[in-house]
Amino acid sequence: MAPSPAEPLESLAPSEDAGAPSLEREEGHADDRTDPVIEPGFVKAARRNAFWRRPSVRVGLSLVGLTLVVALLLQITIQERDDIASRHPAARAWMERLCARLQCVLQPPRHITAVVIDSSSFLKARHDPSGYQLQMSVKNTSTQAVAMPALELTLTDAQDQPIVRRVLLRDELGAPLELAPGFVWSGALPLQVIQGAAQVAGYRLVAFYP
Repeated sequence: MAPSPAEPLESLAPSEDAGAPSLEREEGHADDRTDPVIEPGFVKAARRNAFWRRPSVRVGLSLVGLTLVVALLLQITIQERDDIASRHPAARAWMERLCARLQCVLQPPRHITAVVIDSSSFLKARHDPSGYQLQMSVKNTSTQAVAMPALELTLTDAQDQPIVRRVLLRDELGAPLELAPGFVWSGALPLQVIQGAAQVAGYRLVAFYP
């Protein structure tokens, strides 16, 4: 039997799947990532300094600072409005307009340390067993006008123990709204002691702002 003819050389070449991967396949798995650039610290600091030195940034910061200062001054003015109007009469009209806009009330300043009870008495009425009359003089010792305070009357027994306490407001006393510098206000008020009138042996009178 005659031998078969030799096979062509092309049929004996290795296939693409059997051997090593091609160059194109190797290139497909190559890592093409690059490392990030690390910026030095002095460069970051220089960039921040340059930002804060910009004219627009400086103008904005100046406006914010000015707004905060004005807001703080306005808050202090509102809080101390009574003292400002009392110490500086020329500013009173401006303070009144400010309070009209902000819906605040302008009143005489309250300084209880400047108010003293100059004299007082608590006398029993002649023809009324429960009737008494309170007489008092209230003085402003400061150099500026202050608000008229209220008075607290405490009746005590022979052991100086309180029997009755009563708060007397300015309207009930018939006193003015404010006391001028160095001014002494004097007044009298009839009172009825319904309970414990027979035990009343003394009294205490204290000025305060309610």
